[in-house]
Amino acid sequence: RDINDNPPRFVWPKGEEFRHVLTAENPLITEIVISDDDVGNNSIYQLTLTNDELFYIGANSSLYLRNASIAAGVYPLEFRVKNGRYETRKALKVILL
Repeated sequence: RDINDNPPRFVWPKGEEFRHVLTAENPLITEIVISDDDVGNNSIYQLTLTNDELFYIGANSSLYLRNASIAAGVYPLEFRVKNGRYETRKALKVILL
């Protein structure tokens, strides 16, 4: 029987910055990949975004733009993934070109 003894970890995007070319047709920025070495219910996690005014987490833990008319620039975000008693955070600068 597995116990929840491993914190979830961010696999992708790697690093502290992610560059993305804006297109009006596609609000998808990137998938956020999380790994947890536990199994079954102990590997279920909740991913949230602390700055959700311009971005949101959608299907398959993917990061999307709320509004395709957003200006190019640097947007600092913080993700939080929670699994039972464990919480892991990741700061990411999304650079929209």
